[in-house]
Amino acid sequence: MANTAEQLFCVTELLEQILLDLEPVDILLSQRVAKSWRATVQGSARLKQALFFEPVSGPKLVQKPAPLGYFVKRWCSIDTDVPVGAPLLNPLLDKILRKTTPPESAGPFRRYEGLHVSLRQQYHYPGASWKRMLYTQPPIVEVHLEVREHEQSSPYYAPAVSGAVRRASGLTVEDLVKQCWEIVHRNCTWKVIFVSGLGVIIHPDPVETLP
Repeated sequence: MANTAEQLFCVTELLEQILLDLEPVDILLSQRVAKSWRATVQGSARLKQALFFEPVSGPKLVQKPAPLGYFVKRWCSIDTDVPVGAPLLNPLLDKILRKTTPPESAGPFRRYEGLHVSLRQQYHYPGASWKRMLYTQPPIVEVHLEVREHEQSSPYYAPAVSGAVRRASGLTVEDLVKQCWEIVHRNCTWKVIFVSGLGVIIHPDPVETLP
């Protein structure tokens, strides 16, 4: 006979509420506990939103020029010019990409240099769930990538801008990873890629190829 704790965790609504209090990585790992836990996570819209698999309610976002000038941008709904707060960056990005220690006197950027080894082996696996994760919540529909030879380039240096990465339903982690690696391997040299809007810098090793 199931004990009291087991009976409680079989109540889907209660288990969902408990899991919502966990960090996203712990919600992911909780699916290994039991089939019922996995079913709860995969059947809950709120848990899938917490894991960035489904968008939260509300409009998708995009950066638009502010009235002060073209180079000053702000986050807005894709349907209006009304400014909103910056979206939340997917916290699981630190588990997907290798985070690097910023140099001294560096700005408040999050720096990444490549996929974690275990995920590189799964890159072409159709069921690799991390590739479907949204890059932010609420979802953003595009980001601009500014490519430089090195991070401390002169402010007067004209970067090679690769254009925008877009997805109408909301950018995924795979969208960003794929575009950054294509830029580096196309040039076969070190590049520093500034991702607009959220303080993210990616500098993939040109020797590291995706399987």
